[in-house]
Amino acid sequence: MKIFLLIVLMFSLVSCDSSLPLDVGNGYKIEGFEGDIYIFSSNNVITVERAVLRANFDAEFVIAEQNPIDSIVESQERRYNYTESERRINENRHYHYWIIDKRNNHKFGPLHRKEFDKKKLDLNVSDTLQLVDVYLLKERKAIVSK
Repeated sequence: MKIFLLIVLMFSLVSCDSSLPLDVGNGYKIEGFEGDIYIFSSNNVITVERAVLRANFDAEFVIAEQNPIDSIVESQERRYNYTESERRINENRHYHYWIIDKRNNHKFGPLHRKEFDKKKLDLNVSDTLQLVDVYLLKERKAIVSK
């Protein structure tokens, strides 16, 4: 019984993250859902699917980095056991990058890092807008709002 209560307590602490959901402006929000982090638009449509690791925003743009872990396991012809799947996920160094132009609700991505950096230049995204861990964005929101 003690183990059960401990598990319930741990789950409630993990699922009660006060930093999310986070309104990042123009109807966009970063939110945890079913154990993962997504970016949603104003009509609750998923704009960037699961596994958002780092992101940031200003008045005009949202930028995000995503680790598409599903593609590692699901793109294979055969299913891997848990150990093999975990190894493949841990070895994955392939990230997708996204830019959301909040002014006209346009999404660019998924992009590779070089494409992302070039698109940031093309769109005149501020050099000060850098990717940070999504759980640190609550502090960023306070800075942007001032």
